[in-house]
Order: sequence, then C-alpha cells, then structure tokens
Amino acid sequence: MMKKEFMFIAGLYTLIQSIAIGCSMVYIALKLNAQEQFINLESGEIYYLDLAALFASWFVGSAVFCSAIFALVFFIKYITRRRKGLHS
Repeated sequence: MMKKEFMFIAGLYTLIQSIAIGCSMVYIALKLNAQEQFINLESGEIYYLDLAALFASWFVGSAVFCSAIFALVFFIKYITRRRKGLHS
C-alpha cells in the first residue's frame, strides 16, 4: 500500500511542479516581451498559441525530468530492498 501512496505523491508533485514552472515561464515571457513575440504592444493582441506552446514545452520538459528522477529513486529503493532480502 505504501508504494501506491508514494507513487501518487510523486505524480502529484510532478504535476504541481510542472504547472508552476510552465506558468512561471509564461509570466516571464509576458513581462520580458521585448520583441513583441507574445503581445503586440500597438494593437494589444495576445498570441495565445505561442504562449500555449511555451507553456507546453516547459510543462512536458519538467514532467519528464521529474518523472525520470522519481523513477531512478524508486529503482534504487527497489534494488536496495531486494539486495537486503537476498543477504538475510
């Protein structure tokens, strides 16, 4: 039962962190819009597709990185438990 709880917590952490990183990058992009890539300052038009692509790229990158780290941690934990069981 503990393994499922840890997996749920790891997945929830990955989701929340990825959303936070994606939103942070969109915020930074909107604040540092020097070349008018995301907002046209003259007309006030917002390019939502570019912002969505920016959010998605950071979200996916962060989720993959966090998932790889958690997979490595769970794998090492599994190996150490297995080795401990073999030497008993």
